[in-house]
Amino acid sequence: MNERKLTASALNQLAINTGLVGNVKEHKAFQGKQSENNALIMFEQSEAKLIAELRNWASDSESRTLIRQLQRSGEDHEKVLICDYINEELGRRLREAKVNYLDKAGNAFLELPPLYVSIQGKEPAHKSATGRSRRLFTEPGLKVIFALLTNPDLLNANYRQIANSANVTMGAIGWVLNELKEEAYIVENQRVLRWMDRPRLLKKWVEEFPTLRKKVELGKYFTQEGRWWESLALSKYDAVLGGEVAAYSYCVDCSIDSVTIYVGKNKQASLVRDLQLVAVEDMVSGPKPNVEILSRFWGCVQNDTSFSNLTHPLLTHADLIDTWDPKSRAIASRIAELYLQE
Repeated sequence: MNERKLTASALNQLAINTGLVGNVKEHKAFQGKQSENNALIMFEQSEAKLIAELRNWASDSESRTLIRQLQRSGEDHEKVLICDYINEELGRRLREAKVNYLDKAGNAFLELPPLYVSIQGKEPAHKSATGRSRRLFTEPGLKVIFALLTNPDLLNANYRQIANSANVTMGAIGWVLNELKEEAYIVENQRVLRWMDRPRLLKKWVEEFPTLRKKVELGKYFTQEGRWWESLALSKYDAVLGGEVAAYSYCVDCSIDSVTIYVGKNKQASLVRDLQLVAVEDMVSGPKPNVEILSRFWGCVQNDTSFSNLTHPLLTHADLIDTWDPKSRAIASRIAELYLQE
């Protein structure tokens, strides 16, 4: 870590956004402990002296320990956390604990009466080192990200395991992980990958999911059979149930007006035949479709049978939010509250 460059970048962003000028009075060599104090900072508009805690990154999972460390200030000095990037959730926790912070993106919180600063929502600026167009949220990238978000143990697995879980070629894994690091979603420390901003990536994946969904849509159908899914042998079609059926099973009180089902490769025809589904191609004059079939785009789920019959809550949420129907979007929000909060 280049302590001088990190401190200068954060103070420069603060000056650009607020006009506040911070001066570094001393720098100490980083001596192996992340709690080591690296700089004494003073602002021209305040008499406060801040001891800087410098970090390349700070994760949500370590927020309690980090906050306790930062709240232990000296008699004459407050502390300020300076990072490459502080995401929205960590920023919220730091503000609630009255912990000062700055980052290179321009996010800031300073409570040094009579000086007060609060800036949120700044995203890290990144440039592709190779000049390539961004591929992170194309089909293979979205598949890999889904696998990583839904399997906590996968981030540091070998490439073959990630590829099998994501149902992509091994060649996609390297560039996806590199771009996740470039975009400050994950960070590598001593060859170990850790989440830097998982909530932001989860939100972004949901926003970009329609790109993948269009590629895996197989057809819309109509059936007069009621609750047919309850007796369906899902394993025969390598299928899982999603949408409203999954939401209902996840303890969300809702009526089931339509069924979303993800089926295995080459299983669509047999499912349509066995259930005697009627294809709905004309949405205006034909019957209203109440069955949607999509291709199961993910691969194996290792060491986890929790979602063997239902889509993962992340996918259930994404399916339901991708509509203008107020009822579906309300259900999607409830799924997020129950299962997708950090």
